[in-house]
Amino acid sequence: MCPGRAILGYAFISQLTIELEVATQCLKHIPLSGFELQRPLYLIFLRRQRFSKVAEAFLQLL
Repeated sequence: MCPGRAILGYAFISQLTIELEVATQCLKHIPLSGFELQRPLYLIFLRRQRFSKVAEAFLQLL
């Protein structure tokens, strides 16, 4: 049983967010072909923050 179960609804949600719900069949994943959704990502950090070498390498990938 899925708590708070609704009858019908659609949403665009990150797949990582709903892994458990899809696995337990509380939600159904419907793939869309020919549709690409992009969203901006932001990096927030303390101004005086010093990054490790690993973090610096990761930031270079972004």
